[in-house]
Amino acid sequence: MYQDVERYRYKDDLVYVKKFQNLDQFLVEVRDNRNLNPIFQSEQSTNGDASFTETKTYEEAWNLCRFTMNQGFDRFYQKFCSLNYKMDYQEKKIDIFNVTGYVPNVPRYLLGIPTCMHSYRLEKKEETVSIYMNMAYSCYQNKEQIENRGILVLNLIEYLEKQGYHVNLFTYDFGTCDNEKILMIVPLKTKDEKLNIKKTYFPLVHPSFLRRLLFRAQEKMPVQRKMWAYGYGSPVEYEEAVKFFDQYHREFDKEKVIYISTPNEMGIKGQNLEEDFDHFLETINRNYQSHEKAKQKIK
Repeated sequence: MYQDVERYRYKDDLVYVKKFQNLDQFLVEVRDNRNLNPIFQSEQSTNGDASFTETKTYEEAWNLCRFTMNQGFDRFYQKFCSLNYKMDYQEKKIDIFNVTGYVPNVPRYLLGIPTCMHSYRLEKKEETVSIYMNMAYSCYQNKEQIENRGILVLNLIEYLEKQGYHVNLFTYDFGTCDNEKILMIVPLKTKDEKLNIKKTYFPLVHPSFLRRLLFRAQEKMPVQRKMWAYGYGSPVEYEEAVKFFDQYHREFDKEKVIYISTPNEMGIKGQNLEEDFDHFLETINRNYQSHEKAKQKIK
């Protein structure tokens, strides 16, 4: 089992936190089945059904992630590029507005950019935005929902970087069982790195990143409740996760943070990418406003 796990008391729960340095270090630590917690006797990382994980074996999943030999990438990239005009449209649309307080563009609002078109055109802030993306979606969310959410997140990152912002991208798996919680954080991109779509493709859109690789990491966590073996816990809901992060990362008051919740919570149905895009931005906008208001009340 992992020895470098942080433990936090949160309300009545004990939270086990494992933060990896980057994707490469994560892959090294989940490469084999040594030091597994015997509680996870079913070893779903290796025994999971291919119809559920989209890979035949654990080794296949690990190799696809490590060597970015990802089937379907060309089709995925075409879908990614198809949304570029949506962001361009949002940018052009802002020029006709000059009413103070109106927020016609969601990414601009959540970044705190003034609504005045003159400020928008002149201002390019060298600021950092951290995106935390929840990978602990339930078994009821299908491949199309997962893929569309990944496309939307990458599209948002590219847009923010074009506006001059430095973007950190973290994926996290936050699960709960009885009075224990497991939080694992895997950074996919630092603010000093340029977005590499092919590198992030597998972690963001392939079910095996959660259902094999993150499951393997979970099988090495030093939890004690035997109920973890049945379903590997339940995803922590968005609002509860944000409350914990606010306590865990005190420095968040000084930086901009965007939380990406599960496809269902984002209103992503996986049937129409453009409709999912609208629901995605609406949810980010609503959640960001609510979170900022909550922080102001605390202060």
